[in-house]
Amino acid sequence: PRLRMPGGARLEFNLTTTADIALVGISLESPLGVDCERVRPRREMMAVARRMFAPPTVAELTRLPELRRLAAFYRAWTALESDAKADGRGLFRARPPGARPPEILHAVPAAGHIAAVARERLPPVKAWLALDLVWPPSADQTMAGQRPPRVSAN
Repeated sequence: PRLRMPGGARLEFNLTTTADIALVGISLESPLGVDCERVRPRREMMAVARRMFAPPTVAELTRLPELRRLAAFYRAWTALESDAKADGRGLFRARPPGARPPEILHAVPAAGHIAAVARERLPPVKAWLALDLVWPPSADQTMAGQRPPRVSAN
């Protein structure tokens, strides 16, 4: 999705949720895709991999010891989803001929989770801005007269 800004600039954004985490990616001008997953055992994980991933990725997963395979599966899955969301084609359509794949970087937003961001060019993960927003506000915040965080557009 995108919003037109004054002067014609585009504000691109993408959203994903899992468990109690919401991840929003925001970019000026360049489309992006984000995905976040809670790393947990999956039934039929390798059947999903064979159906959804390229043969080299499946071969790599097959070679890994079982303890490392789960994390590698979720890295591949979040990369696939964020890539498909970045250009809007969805999971089951091939990339158009001649289209370049985006750069994909991973981050760990919380213990037991993995996230991927896909965009034509990405800054290093260390340069990303992460905000921990708690909603609804706790009773302590409300009693202290604190207001929940607000976002405004100027």
